[in-house]
Amino acid sequence: MINHIRTLLINRRGTSLPAFGTLDVFTQPDFQPSADPPEIAALREALFGRSPDGLFVNYRAHMYMRMLHASPWAAYLTHGDSRLTYDISKTNMFSLFQTAVSPIPDNVPVSVNGYHWADERLGLCRKTWLVALSEGILKVTDEVANTVTTSAYTNVLALPDSQLRLALPATALTAFTVRVVSLAKPRKTLADILNLLDDGLAMQAATTIFADTSNSDIKALQSLWLNEPIKLCRYSAFFLGLAKYTELMQA
Repeated sequence: MINHIRTLLINRRGTSLPAFGTLDVFTQPDFQPSADPPEIAALREALFGRSPDGLFVNYRAHMYMRMLHASPWAAYLTHGDSRLTYDISKTNMFSLFQTAVSPIPDNVPVSVNGYHWADERLGLCRKTWLVALSEGILKVTDEVANTVTTSAYTNVLALPDSQLRLALPATALTAFTVRVVSLAKPRKTLADILNLLDDGLAMQAATTIFADTSNSDIKALQSLWLNEPIKLCRYSAFFLGLAKYTELMQA
């Protein structure tokens, strides 16, 4: 299978995530995810969020694949199928994360300031707000949370659930509608995520991942997971074990 280990780690249908450009990676359209027991579902939620969007999954997967390719166990990544279409050399991804307003009303200076972090619990980088002015009242629809707030006209509008501010003219205008789209960068680093797994999630999942010691790959990866002193190498074996476990569950 093309991008074999990456596909198994994500464990999602190839058509289940919307396209986001730079970090999109091919997943075979006929790939069928395996059903996860609770401890593995909790692990994957920690890795990719509860209901993630495509950019979040791709960003996190890119982070994990860089770790695996740098590990001593990188040969596992092409075992059985050497076809890889992703590029782990990409390191500067700040251009992916930006906030834009559209459409800009004619002759109206509208801009957005501030910052917005990704929702790492749900796994959402993309956040959108629809802002409408009518009869001096601003109505803001959070299109992700599906909530609506209203306020009297102000020239600095705080967008809900973010640190973003929409700057409007000092004087109220005629009616207009704009959409603010923010593609927010996840804040957690790889070290943050591995520390989170160290709090118990990894040990709970490892009991299931490495249960089938009759499989030679599982047995070898379990030994590395238990005995490797370098944390990044140890977790590389753990992630490869998760991929192998997922593969076995599909058999």
